[in-house]
This record gives sequence, structure tokens and C-alpha cells, in this order.
Amino acid sequence: SLTIQDKTRTGSGRSAARLARLLRKQEVGSSNLPAPTNAKLFRNIRLAFWVSLFSMLSFYMFGTVGSILGQTETPATYKVVSGDNLTFIAKRFGITLNNLRRSNHFKSDVLSIGQEIRIPQPFQLSAPQKLKWKRPCRKTGKILRPFGKYKEKNILMARTGVDLACPTGSELRAPATAIVRYIGPLDGFGTVLILEHFDGYTTVFSPLDAESMKVREGSAINQGHLLGRTGEPVLENSPPYLHIELRKDQVAIKPKPLHP
Repeated sequence: SLTIQDKTRTGSGRSAARLARLLRKQEVGSSNLPAPTNAKLFRNIRLAFWVSLFSMLSFYMFGTVGSILGQTETPATYKVVSGDNLTFIAKRFGITLNNLRRSNHFKSDVLSIGQEIRIPQPFQLSAPQKLKWKRPCRKTGKILRPFGKYKEKNILMARTGVDLACPTGSELRAPATAIVRYIGPLDGFGTVLILEHFDGYTTVFSPLDAESMKVREGSAINQGHLLGRTGEPVLENSPPYLHIELRKDQVAIKPKPLHP
């Protein structure tokens, strides 16, 4: 799973602490534990290795993606579509109408389809109503890897998203009005897409087909906008899948609104 904040390292920290206590007891010859055999020592060393590796990866992911999510005040660019007007655009992206006019030096409120508009400090105002989600991909199947805690090499870890069976090349669409904050590779996840939404929500998708992407970083997009297509699976011996994450104020929550 894609680890974006360091809260997910808690499980590995507890595992490391338990291992340390176990080794100390064995070293002093605790009457409650048998003397360690070579096989047990090997297992402990291997466990310590996985704890260390997971902690380093978590730190790397937190630093990489966390910095991306911190750029929430960066301006965005919106391309006008049929039916748009300045009032609707300002409300949709959480800014004042005056701010939108001033930022773009508008002398008239008349817009043309395809015109690009600067969106300064998107989502600074409260959402006009409770955020409503649409599923980003229609062709998803069963859950291959669920959200939540699981064990890996006897280490308790937290999967911050869900992996759904999904044919390679499936269309991916914006689940809500969004700003594209990142498109690019991330070790172990392939091409990753990060979207910022109203009320501190963020969605994360991978692996995607980089050549099929229809948006760029900084794009302001409407719900249902075509983002691109899903890519080949990154995990070994896995059927094609779509990894989905939903975050509230950078804390991973169960992404149930985004899948069946």
C-alpha cells in the first residue's frame, strides 16, 4: 500500500520493540523463555531486517508524497467547458468570484470553450454541500487486497488503500472536482496519480498508463473528467488491478465511497 503519512509506521515500531524485548530476555537467560536456537536467532534477524526495511520505506514514502500533498495552495489551471460561467467555476473550486476575476484580469465575464483560467488557492472556502463521490472506474471487480492491517513476514503492517481487480486499459475518471497534484512514477507502485479535493480529501490511484494520461499537474478538473487508463500490474504474480486510496487531512480512511 502507498504509505503517505508516518502514522502507518506505528505497527512496525511495536514489532521492533517486541523483538528487542525478546532478545533481551533471551540474553539474560529468562526462565520464561527457552535458550535461543540457531533457527530462532535466524528468524529474529530476518524479522529485524523486515522491520528495518519497512520503516525505511515508510519514511521515504512519507517524505516523497507528503511533500506533494503539502502544496495545496499552488494555483491551478481550469479549461472552460460548455455551460460554464464564472460564478459556477468559482463555487466549484472554492474561491470567491472577485478573487477569480482579479487573478485573471477579466474585463468581461464572457467565456469561450477551451479558454484557460487561473484558479488561485483552490478549495479555500467551505464546500457548498457534502462531497459526493463517483466511482473512478466502472470495470472493477473483487477486492484483491483489502484496506487495513495485515501481516507481512510476521510484522503487523497497515495497507492504506485497497486493490481491486481491474482490466488493464480501463478508463479512470475523476471521482469528484479536483486539482491534479502529482502524476509520475513511485517505486513499487508504477505511475501514480494524486488528486486534491474539497474539505481536505485526497485520492490516490495506481498503477496507471503514463502515455494515456489526459491531464497534467496543476489541472483543475470536474467530476467525471477522463484522467487516463489503468496500467500493467506492478506487483509480481498479481492479476491486473487498480490501487485506490482515500485520505482525509492526509490520514488514510477506508475508500468505500470509491468502489462497490
